[in-house]
Amino acid sequence: MRVIPQSGRCHAKILVLIMACIFSVSIGCEKPKPIIKKFQPPLTITAKNLEWSLVETGVSETDNQKIDRFFKSRPDLLGSPEWDGQPEKYVCDKSSKRTRLYWFSGSLERPAWNGLEFDGTSMSLFSGIGNPDDS
Repeated sequence: MRVIPQSGRCHAKILVLIMACIFSVSIGCEKPKPIIKKFQPPLTITAKNLEWSLVETGVSETDNQKIDRFFKSRPDLLGSPEWDGQPEKYVCDKSSKRTRLYWFSGSLERPAWNGLEFDGTSMSLFSGIGNPDDS
């Protein structure tokens, strides 16, 4: 009969405890979630047969006043995740009076947007899913 030294039994118990801990922790682990690539606003959009270019400086104080008037007229949209955050501003290549504000959401594979188009004092609302061209 072979006698295991006391220190060897201690090491074996510690090894069993470590393995039990690793096993119990791994049971509760979830599979890693896939990384979803966020949609990046394009530099240009073609819509209504017009070319719209992204304005790097973003929205102006005048734009913010127009946005404020829009939400006051449509309080049901306040707090909606589709209209959350700061919009991206695009200007028309044919007329400086025409601007579009896009609220982009979704992923690179399935972008979505809501927007406002201003042409002088008139305003129109638009939305879509997929490529924002031809919106």
